[in-house]
Amino acid sequence: MQERHITPEDNAKLDKARVLVQEKQLEFALKIFIELFNDGYELVASNIAWIYNQKPNVRKDLSIKYYTIAADLGDEYANWGLGGLYSELGETNDAIKNYKVAADRGNADCSYALSKIYKQIDDDDLAEHYLEEASHQGNAFATRDLAVSYLVGKKAMRNVAKGFNLYISNFFTLLEQSKKYAREKRR
Repeated sequence: MQERHITPEDNAKLDKARVLVQEKQLEFALKIFIELFNDGYELVASNIAWIYNQKPNVRKDLSIKYYTIAADLGDEYANWGLGGLYSELGETNDAIKNYKVAADRGNADCSYALSKIYKQIDDDDLAEHYLEEASHQGNAFATRDLAVSYLVGKKAMRNVAKGFNLYISNFFTLLEQSKKYAREKRR
């Protein structure tokens, strides 16, 4: 399918679909996104994938299909979505592959997810690497975890002063990110 430019009519449809998503009218939003997709506007593939991954009618197969299309177009959010889906399905290698693509583009959430995966599979070096990367990319949860690792002395990272300063300097950012995630979960 050839990607096409968006028209004013498409913009109006996109706006309507986004409002429908906010109003939790996902079936109607999905119809609009699929219409746009079928008309050649492939960039809505992530929107379609996200809707297919929402309860009560989860369709992971279709979510993976549309996230893959979006990821092939360079949408790092799609890589994040695929990483999460593959992680849920226990397909760790595919999760790592997708998270890495987005992490390499600077996505702090994907770097943080990689640190968690590598910790689970006992690869401490890569877990530390991605935890530091996520912190440098601005993920407040990663910065908190990194500060705690300095404070409690895991491995050679023990440095109480550095950990304390890192934790304190990150406190308000962490608070704001926590509020943001709480709001998103309520949607």
